Amino acid sequence: HSGSRHLGLEVANYYQNEAYKDLCGNSKKKIDEVIKELKKKGREKDFLIKSSATSYEEIGNPVYPPVRRILSGLGINCDGKVSEKLMREDYDKYDYFIIMDSLNERDIKRIFPTDNEGKVQRLMSFTATPHDVAAPWIKRNFDITLKEIGDGVKGLYDFLINK
Repeated sequence: HSGSRHLGLEVANYYQNEAYKDLCGNSKKKIDEVIKELKKKGREKDFLIKSSATSYEEIGNPVYPPVRRILSGLGINCDGKVSEKLMREDYDKYDYFIIMDSLNERDIKRIFPTDNEGKVQRLMSFTATPHDVAAPWIKRNFDITLKEIGDGVKGLYDFLINK
């Protein structure tokens, strides 16, 4: 029985790896489409994108290893990247603050008690089905999160370009 169990694990791992490659490929295509469109329109320099933490738990930590693996599969290098805290003075520096979920919303309200300009938006609000991005830390499923972020980024891009 242990031989068949081992074979079953190998088969499961094979299909999981194939699904991962397909998912990364599709997400990379979406990202590549966005970049290609920005360049075609001569707008790539119009965007400054920065990632910041809304809480202190991960400040100074590198990119989480499972996320690093996914980003590497997308051709994104995260060497030297560490978490930085979003600060109150950042509100005037940026046009939008894109958050993933209700926990981010709670935390960002502590940093920006008021959002009179409507700069704080949930990523998935730019899709046909607004909802919180699947929490990979809870479900341990980064693939769903990656797909949702790809969909949200495409929707956000469409919103910004057509604005």
